[in-house]
Amino acid sequence: AGRPYVAGVIYVYAEGSLWIHTLRSSRKARSIDANGFAAATIPFRRMPAGPPFTIHFQADAAVLAMDAREPAALLRSGTLSKISGHGALEEPDGCFLKVTPRGHIHSYGPGASVVGLITDPLHNGFGSFPVHQALHSS
Repeated sequence: AGRPYVAGVIYVYAEGSLWIHTLRSSRKARSIDANGFAAATIPFRRMPAGPPFTIHFQADAAVLAMDAREPAALLRSGTLSKISGHGALEEPDGCFLKVTPRGHIHSYGPGASVVGLITDPLHNGFGSFPVHQALHSS
């Protein structure tokens, strides 16, 4: 309908993409099928108080059949085991979403000083890196 939509998901990061199991009839799969794009925000806690840290990005996205080459290889290797249990693979409407970050990965928190985040959280902690740099720097 041309309006933003967001959904919480369980995912696995493998081979440069987030992998999500869902139903082809789900709103998220239908949306990705229609436009080929997604966005993600991943929160994570590093300090006991204050807002969680986040990374967020826009992504290219695709809906893939469960027996398509890429997800089938990842299933065989066990890489997708965390998202393919509990009968997920027996779902006749099941599919995988492949969400591949593009452009820049933005963040709040990682790399910032704890003092800066506590004393001035509105002006500290923001970062932005090209996807290729952010995914290959460890």
